Amino acid sequence: MKTIVGITEELTFNQLSRLDSFVILYNKILHSLYVDLFIKKIPVKELCPDYQAKYLISKRHFDSIRKLLEGKVSSILSLNKSYLLDTKDKIKEIEKDLLKQTKTYNSYKEKYKLNNDLSLIETNLKKNLYKKIQYNQQRLDRLKSKLKKLEEIKNTGNVKLCFGSNKLFRQQFQINSNNNLTEFKNHEQWYKEWFYQRNKEFTFIGSKDETAGNNNAQISHIKDNLFNLKLNINHKAEKITEIIEFLEKQPEVEKVINIITQQYGKDIMIALKVHMKKAGSDVDLVRNIDSVEERMQKEFNIKWSFFEPDIEK
Repeated sequence: MKTIVGITEELTFNQLSRLDSFVILYNKILHSLYVDLFIKKIPVKELCPDYQAKYLISKRHFDSIRKLLEGKVSSILSLNKSYLLDTKDKIKEIEKDLLKQTKTYNSYKEKYKLNNDLSLIETNLKKNLYKKIQYNQQRLDRLKSKLKKLEEIKNTGNVKLCFGSNKLFRQQFQINSNNNLTEFKNHEQWYKEWFYQRNKEFTFIGSKDETAGNNNAQISHIKDNLFNLKLNINHKAEKITEIIEFLEKQPEVEKVINIITQQYGKDIMIALKVHMKKAGSDVDLVRNIDSVEERMQKEFNIKWSFFEPDIEK
């Protein structure tokens, strides 16, 4: 397991670089998976093997990212229900106030039409009422627009998640304006903060059937207030690359199309789709596959393998 050890000792430059690279990759996957899972609504069973093969991550890494996204979306949808009820109540309250204010305002107008005059108090009350009506009408329009957006989220399930926060995203448009109240003097400063906020953290979700509850992140107590932290941030990526390079050097193999690995304790299970070179007959093709598979198992100490011949699409 590729690990980075922290808390009890200083991280080396190489370790920090690897950790930074993983965090950026993790969040790149997070942003991409959000689009595929919640916007395009591609089934998880299709996305999981594709992401494992494309980004060379484990299923545990994929599940951690998926569950984190599902938690974020579920939380926003849950809050959305409260916002919907709260917004509807505010709309009812303002509409009720507007009805009373408009009725009173119209009574002053009618009185002025009949008598062609109003007292000083009535004139001031009429002016104040007009301002209140205008203000409440603007509030009502904003709330109705907000309600429309909330109902769209409820109906579509698209929470329009903005990684890095909507507030920070909008600040870029104030930089060159006369009303720049942000801390940024130019777009480069803003982008540096934007990149950091979008790529500053990652989450590893464990399971009760894993060592110490989590194969990817383990913390152990040394003494007093000292702890040892191990992070698996490069799960089998180098080994997968080595397997692909090994297979594509075999005389019977044209190209490796897809590869997925799964760890079972100390053993590795691997599933592959490989474009084999043309053989003299079906029997020769089967013999070639068996031969390549046997060499691969021996070279990398693989206990289980599923070798499927295929052609690149």
